[in-house]
Amino acid sequence: MRRAAFLAAVVLVAAPVTAQETVRIDPEEARTCAIWASYVASELVEDPATQQALMMATNYFVGHYEGVTGVSIAQGDDRVAAERVVLNLAETTQMCTRHMESYSNRMVQWGDLLQRLGEAGAG
Repeated sequence: MRRAAFLAAVVLVAAPVTAQETVRIDPEEARTCAIWASYVASELVEDPATQQALMMATNYFVGHYEGVTGVSIAQGDDRVAAERVVLNLAETTQMCTRHMESYSNRMVQWGDLLQRLGEAGAG
């Protein structure tokens, strides 16, 4: 009986999440944002917590790039891309920040879902 109630809660709670948009970042945007996050963490930020968060963002974008392309990010010629990031830092920051805000919103939604599932399973 508890299992049936738990499964019913999963279906009810998960229903709104399935209506969300597909999460896709263009591979070149992901590559650019990986370079951007790494650059900002190493060159512009001194706070260790912010540096750590940016390195996690670097990993997030690398995962998107490699997942879509099937190619190691280390195989690319990053010099031109890195120069573009530095020359267009404001625009790149805007683009990458949008991607990170979207990711953050999804993580909050997922955390809420997991909390509700836990509460439904405990009851």
